[in-house]
Amino acid sequence: MGNRHGEPVWYELMCRDLSVTEPFYAAVVGWTFADTGMDNAPGYRFIKHGAGDYDAMGGALALTDDMLAGGARPMWAVYFAVEDVDASVAAITARGGSVLMPAFDLEHVGRMAFVADPQGNPFYVMRGFSDMESRVFGETGADTGLCGWNELITPEIEPTLGFYRDILRFDTD
Repeated sequence: MGNRHGEPVWYELMCRDLSVTEPFYAAVVGWTFADTGMDNAPGYRFIKHGAGDYDAMGGALALTDDMLAGGARPMWAVYFAVEDVDASVAAITARGGSVLMPAFDLEHVGRMAFVADPQGNPFYVMRGFSDMESRVFGETGADTGLCGWNELITPEIEPTLGFYRDILRFDTD
């Protein structure tokens, strides 16, 4: 079945120093960090909210000097499920958004692109290679350690909401 178009499916923490960041989140929300074991993502770590095999709610990486020089900054990024990454990227650029990292396939994971809305707020669009449903967004009080809220801060609320309604099919009423 998989996730619906527009649902959050992954969160990514980009930081300067994982040796500082990991203990902070472990103390605040009880997360653990684990190596991915994926050759195609060296240095990338899973953020886990439990002990099970499928308890990863996101990933973490330390920004390299090259990334920082290229404009990357420490941040949390959200990945939204889409039915077609390439069509979504085309729609994003047609609506005034931009492409920060072109669409690519990550082996065993899916196709994704790092994009920004017309105000410059970055996010990912992704279509997984499997239809396994992601459970990174908590819907009940029992979902400790999962994300329970996404908030967008923007200077132009109506045009930006229209963008997300069109691109991710958000119901913002």
